[in-house]
Amino acid sequence: HVRIIRGIEEGNSIPALSSYKQALEAAKNVGFEVLENEDLASLSEYHEPWYSTLQGGFSLSGFRMTRIGRWLTHKFVYGLECLHIAAPGSTDVASFLNSTADALVEGGEKGIFTPMFFILMRKPME
Repeated sequence: HVRIIRGIEEGNSIPALSSYKQALEAAKNVGFEVLENEDLASLSEYHEPWYSTLQGGFSLSGFRMTRIGRWLTHKFVYGLECLHIAAPGSTDVASFLNSTADALVEGGEKGIFTPMFFILMRKPME
């Protein structure tokens, strides 16, 4: 779990993630009243997990995220970099982004990460 979360944090340039339980506890500890909380990503009207576009599939839009699609994209970017059409380091960036996508999918599949946890709080009246 730690490897997945670190991959998400690094790949999305975000600070250390907390669990939703830790976030709720922290809000209560500083005096907020928690009125509502819910994982909005789990309420998809399309019945698709939020990470499904990162998983890829054998369709025109999903092919680029399949193992073969990523391999072809990697080779294409590498070729562009060798021809000095793409900036130096483009291949490394593409690999980094693919690793991040893998971490997001794994985090979603294991239920340890959601991009849309909603908390409605009320500030103390005093």
